[in-house]
Amino acid sequence: DTQEMPLRELLSKVWESFFCRVRRTNTGAHGDLEPRMNIEEAKFEYFIEDSRLDGTPHTWFTHVPEQVKKGNKKVPLMLFCHGGSDNPAEAADMSKLHELGEQEGFITVYPWGSDRCGWSISLEPGQVDDVGYLVKLITYMLTNYPIDPQRVYLSGFSNGAAMAQVVALLHPEMIAAICHIDSNWPGKRFGGCQLDWREVIPFARAMEIKEERGIDYRIPVWYTYGTREASYPVYEGCSQQHQYDFWKLYNHIEIRPTPGKDNPEPSGCGVKGDITERLTPSQRHPHHVYEVQRFFSQDSEPKNYYNYVMMRDKGHEVAQMDAVLGWNYVKQFKRNSDGSIGTVSENGEEQIN
Repeated sequence: DTQEMPLRELLSKVWESFFCRVRRTNTGAHGDLEPRMNIEEAKFEYFIEDSRLDGTPHTWFTHVPEQVKKGNKKVPLMLFCHGGSDNPAEAADMSKLHELGEQEGFITVYPWGSDRCGWSISLEPGQVDDVGYLVKLITYMLTNYPIDPQRVYLSGFSNGAAMAQVVALLHPEMIAAICHIDSNWPGKRFGGCQLDWREVIPFARAMEIKEERGIDYRIPVWYTYGTREASYPVYEGCSQQHQYDFWKLYNHIEIRPTPGKDNPEPSGCGVKGDITERLTPSQRHPHHVYEVQRFFSQDSEPKNYYNYVMMRDKGHEVAQMDAVLGWNYVKQFKRNSDGSIGTVSENGEEQIN
């Protein structure tokens, strides 16, 4: 049959019947095959070059689960920021958070950075105001969709993971928790450097916000990183140390020294958690191993507000269970009206701390 078929038609048929259905991800020693998202079946609402937020054209995809459309209660919002040079469709295909949202009953938004490439995270003068854009997008979602304002969560990959952190730090009153993936920020992506957190504008501003408002905000964090990433094993001066030391400072967690590059902590995580867990959550990929370092605050009742999660053999990529594990952690938290963190039960009801 193929002898009489034009080459273009043949290649198109091969693409549609096989290659467009799978992607090889950098999540194992030899890569893993993952199903590709069928964008037509995803039933996104597309907002393309839409100026309603701030007068500037922006693009974002929104997914509302069928159960939410048919129900009458407010649900969580998960906003996922794409990596550098990616776009909302690629972010959706990598994380598949909207598919999880269909199961779990939360609304998902995939925004595109203002410059259609990366996110403005350093807050330097003259940069595009991506923080303002995303805050307006969250406000738009709260106004026009059945979203619980106490259960807004952020995630993102790579440059988008840094963006998720920046938005949460500058607007903690809006965000309940974050679960970002593979952020080589701040500092150098390759190699170490000396860096005081006060030199990182979003970090410095986050601590100023606490002081100005007289509110000791906390932000629960579930952060995933791969052992084939640039700063593994984690060592003093690398981006990972700068990042997790600040989050420990922010959430009142003891900061213990990170070993130097010549003598790293044997597991590669930099600093061992108060509790260490080993997870193998994927039925499709049983070789996927996560090592969770759980850190607890120094409060009278210690809270698990920071988690450094390393996936073995994962490169710069989103693995199948990254988003699932992140969601399972953040969904237990809500932002109270007084700025404090509360918790919710399995069915989404408030719990008394």
